[in-house]
Amino acid sequence: MGEIKYRAEEEMRNSGIEWLEKVPHEWGVTKLKYMMLVNPVKSEIKNKNQECSFVPMNKIHNGTIEIDDVKRISEVYDGYTYFKNGDIVMAKVTPCFENGDIAIASDLVNNIAFGTTEINVFRVKYGYDIRFVYYRLQESHFMKYGSVHMTGVAGLKRLPTSYITDFKTLIPRMREQQKTSNFLDVKTAQFNTIISKKKQLIKKLEEAKKSLISEVVTGKVKIVDGVMVKRQPEEMKYSRVEWLGMIPRDWEIKKVKYFTTKVGSGKTPKGGAESYVDDGIIFLRSQNVHNNGIELGDIVKIDKRTDREMSNSRVIDQDLLLNITGASIGRSSIFINMDFSANVNQHVCIIRLRKEIENKEFYLYLLQSHFLQDQIMSLQTGTSREGLNFEQIKNLLFTHPKSDDERGIALEYLRAQLNDFNNIILKNKIQIQKLKQAKRSLISEAVTGKIDLRDWEIVEEGE
Repeated sequence: MGEIKYRAEEEMRNSGIEWLEKVPHEWGVTKLKYMMLVNPVKSEIKNKNQECSFVPMNKIHNGTIEIDDVKRISEVYDGYTYFKNGDIVMAKVTPCFENGDIAIASDLVNNIAFGTTEINVFRVKYGYDIRFVYYRLQESHFMKYGSVHMTGVAGLKRLPTSYITDFKTLIPRMREQQKTSNFLDVKTAQFNTIISKKKQLIKKLEEAKKSLISEVVTGKVKIVDGVMVKRQPEEMKYSRVEWLGMIPRDWEIKKVKYFTTKVGSGKTPKGGAESYVDDGIIFLRSQNVHNNGIELGDIVKIDKRTDREMSNSRVIDQDLLLNITGASIGRSSIFINMDFSANVNQHVCIIRLRKEIENKEFYLYLLQSHFLQDQIMSLQTGTSREGLNFEQIKNLLFTHPKSDDERGIALEYLRAQLNDFNNIILKNKIQIQKLKQAKRSLISEAVTGKIDLRDWEIVEEGE
């Protein structure tokens, strides 16, 4: 495609907008509300009896929409956000907004969709290129200042519609809009291809991790002098559990309830999200519980009084935390060596192992193994994914060596191996973030006229 060409200094003028600095002489300045309708009215729908696509906010990712749910319009007409093919849809709730979850709608059932209320819809007016506006809404300054202007409590902040409509933007003539869109279609696709490959690698590494964990914690292999060795047939016995098969002769299988002193979860505080405070006790939700540890990037807090009222769901050192509802069901972590107090909501189950059990982290890896994950998924009813109840959790099967020493050796090996996996995964995640930042910077330079695209053309391979 050749080198990127930037405009000469003499072709630029002061924009009068602080963050924009200099812009091309011939580009105009306008507000986004003059370029598009925000959240078009649904009254234009003539037939409520037909089917439509249904799109929750979490189905919008990096330029694409997962369209795998169909509902009748009459079911979702009230209380949901309407859009149709060709509309731009964007998440307006943190952290999805910051992630750039935005796409142009296409291939909708009967050309119509309804989404959850966390979605903003933009219908570009005649005279403007849809793709140019789509890229304009991903520009770094728009995203940066949008994050600052979000309102609401931590973890549930929303982008005000007024911020979008009043945002000042540059606009070139239609031909240059289209050239800019063509250029960004090509360049962002190149970025997305690299990012996709790195995500696929991370997915393969995560699967390899899970397979390693499963082999070790179900006894298919043993650790000898720091090396993983496959057990011989004479070392094994039938577990009497069909999906587990053979286990070591000196291992046992018991239900979770025989290992624990507590299986329970929290609840939603009185007042819901309105009860969250800026300074208080950390309130762990399912989005904070990950297989690689507890993530505090999207954290909320409750005051000490609420924490006292919910004392039964306080977390203590070495508690296992298990997500029991929603898309993250089965994800688990351990609350260990933390320097803060915490409580949990109703979507996170506390599994508190008996005090005398050593090497409790071994049971975290059991929770993450295929053996436990298969049990958890088998308990889900149909497509409703209602979640796990405490009785089901208590009756999950744990397999383990009777010897604390053997658990300790297995745990030490897993920590070392998983640390290597996690370092590679982290390296790739950092690279993905850098690629996303570079892509956003390129978009910004293109849609603000820093890059000169007046003579840019798509060059076919071989030309």
